[in-house]
Amino acid sequence: MNPADKLNQFRGSIDRQKLTEKAVEKWHWMALTGIFLLALLLRYAPEQGMQYLQAADPYMIFRMSQHIALEGTLPQLDFSRYFPYATPTYVMNQGDFIIPALLYNTGFGLFFENFLEWAQFYPALMGALSVVVMYFFGKEVFDSKKVGVASAFFLATLPGVMRRTSAGFFEKEPIGT
Repeated sequence: MNPADKLNQFRGSIDRQKLTEKAVEKWHWMALTGIFLLALLLRYAPEQGMQYLQAADPYMIFRMSQHIALEGTLPQLDFSRYFPYATPTYVMNQGDFIIPALLYNTGFGLFFENFLEWAQFYPALMGALSVVVMYFFGKEVFDSKKVGVASAFFLATLPGVMRRTSAGFFEKEPIGT
């Protein structure tokens, strides 16, 4: 049997009615996938060959997170803050440093040339993932898939949240959202 005959046999075995029913039944997963991709696109759009991060504070978080990702430890003191006195790193919020470094070392680093490119992409990814969490929250609270999809869409397109989770804003907001 040649490949064309196998393909025709496979096409004949597909129950289009059942496939349509399954697609209608699982519409919310397709909608959530589209909203996730929309959120990622909207948040990563400002990147466009960005060479720098978008603010001063992200550089402090970037330095500490990069140190953890590449060296495996956090320095005891940060000499770049409050000159001439160093800031002990144990007084800082550790999650802002550890989570991006951990994700970078668990496989995301394979897709980026250096840690700066990861630091620019990371907020957009976290903002898009928050849309998925919002879907489940809205679905659970109101016991409706439609409310879950609507709440995910609103979070994906809300300008106030989008600004703080866009590419290059390597801060605490991407995790906090």
